Amino acid sequence: MTSERSLTRAALGREPRRATRLLRRVVVANRRVESALADHLGVNATDYRTMGLLLNRGAMTPGQLARGLGISPALVSLSLDRLEGLGHVERRIDGTDRRRRTVTPAPRSAGEVRDRLMPIVTASEQCLAGFDDKQAAAVETYLAQVLDALESCLADRAPDGAASDGRPDA
Repeated sequence: MTSERSLTRAALGREPRRATRLLRRVVVANRRVESALADHLGVNATDYRTMGLLLNRGAMTPGQLARGLGISPALVSLSLDRLEGLGHVERRIDGTDRRRRTVTPAPRSAGEVRDRLMPIVTASEQCLAGFDDKQAAAVETYLAQVLDALESCLADRAPDGAASDGRPDA
């Protein structure tokens, strides 16, 4: 079986740079953190993505969630039913249009997610604090360009930026 690393080496004609290999490890570790957080919250991957989008964007309608996640309204309804049953989200009648409902993360659940992710954010900020402005700018440029490349690969697949917004920011 051919490894991902040997495929990358063949495509590049050389070993990937250390930064590329480290970024890959960051992505894998982030998936493990997300999986552990979803397990802690007692939700599946779709429900976790739904919560992530709400945490990143704030109150949304079910239709906005469906577009943002790139899934059907029926799947969003099922996800919201599960999340509401677990106490992770709240559905409210919109203040300006009583026919419309908005969904928000429940404060307790938002706090749990924040409490679990803030150590990662704090550690990341501490790492950057050791860089001068030029070094920090280089890191930001690299990450922005990698993010652009990832999002361009997904542009045809997921509407409304779902690929980058469907998870809580760490």
